[in-house]
Amino acid sequence: MGLHVLHGGAMPNDLFETELARRMGWTLSELDEQDMGRVLPGLHAAGTRDALEAVLNHVRSMGKMKPTDDDLRVYNEVTKLMKAMDDGRD
Repeated sequence: MGLHVLHGGAMPNDLFETELARRMGWTLSELDEQDMGRVLPGLHAAGTRDALEAVLNHVRSMGKMKPTDDDLRVYNEVTKLMKAMDDGRD
């Protein structure tokens, strides 16, 4: 998710399915009945994306739009994971 939001990478499949469902107007209860195993990862991905975008919006607005403490916590965890992945490639 970090690569997608922070570096313009491809949208993860879990998020793609959630976005598709949202655009088609499907409700969560309809999706839950179909396949809970696919719904929850998509919801987590969407929440992570929203938190990362909130931090980016803070930067873009030069501090006018404040992220929540939870948004900052998610951003910190994602950037730590991304750094660990980069360190592992070196």
